[in-house]
Amino acid sequence: MIKTLTILGFFLFTYSTQAFDIMKITYTPKYKQDYVKDTYGHNLELGWETTSWEYLEFEKDGSIFISDKGLMHGIRGKYQSILSDNFILSLGGRLILGNTTYEGGYSDGTPLTTKNINMITEFEGKIGKAFSVDSIGLVATPYLGYNLRYLRNPENPNVAGDYTRVQDYKSIPIGLETKLYVSRKTSIGLEYTHYEFQSGSIKSNLSEANETLKDINLKQQSGKGFRVMASLTTPINDKLVTFSPYYRYWEIADSEYSEVQEYEVGTQNKSSRFYEPRNTTKMIGININLAF
Repeated sequence: MIKTLTILGFFLFTYSTQAFDIMKITYTPKYKQDYVKDTYGHNLELGWETTSWEYLEFEKDGSIFISDKGLMHGIRGKYQSILSDNFILSLGGRLILGNTTYEGGYSDGTPLTTKNINMITEFEGKIGKAFSVDSIGLVATPYLGYNLRYLRNPENPNVAGDYTRVQDYKSIPIGLETKLYVSRKTSIGLEYTHYEFQSGSIKSNLSEANETLKDINLKQQSGKGFRVMASLTTPINDKLVTFSPYYRYWEIADSEYSEVQEYEVGTQNKSSRFYEPRNTTKMIGININLAF
């Protein structure tokens, strides 16, 4: 119900005559320019991302069971286009990698600290409606979209009992992007995105750790996420460069349980129960994008 009302509210705002009329303010332009075109008229952006990563898993009592922390780096890109009536289409993606520090343990309680490789691949499509208040050089764009996020944590052959994990999230980003022009080509911005979690899964290749175990795929149905991002866009050597510090957060609830056959004892099948514990992900980083 909340998801339906949120999405319905987005479209009511976008198409509301009253909301549109609020933006049509009588003004004396601060600069004679098309602010929407200056904001979204460049079709392609390519950039670099650096982020501090913190992933935590929790026991049922709330204590930390696993932590994974470190720096991650990678590339990102975005295509955007102005459609009719100032609707904005945006398609983007990123690929970041990191050699992070894992602190956890084995099922028998033996502690383990080791280096961990993480790779995140993410794709996001959005459509929004840009409104401009030219008297103050402001552009505000509410948007709605779809996001796919993949995290791959490959097996470390130097760690006994390690195995490959692949995690995916599917979510609906609902947000508002604002830009305020302080000069002809320089702007500052603030953006907030709420990620309405739809579903997720964790595939664990347990057979890599123990050949008597079968691989499992656990389903996740409950979670939440958001991102807050500031921006400074300015020309450098005739190219627009955007610096965007951000904070991003995910919290995913316990997954469903899965029964996994371990081995046969006579005619009896021995099995174990597995689940993915509640976990949080925090990322504090910066994007540096070049517009073409």
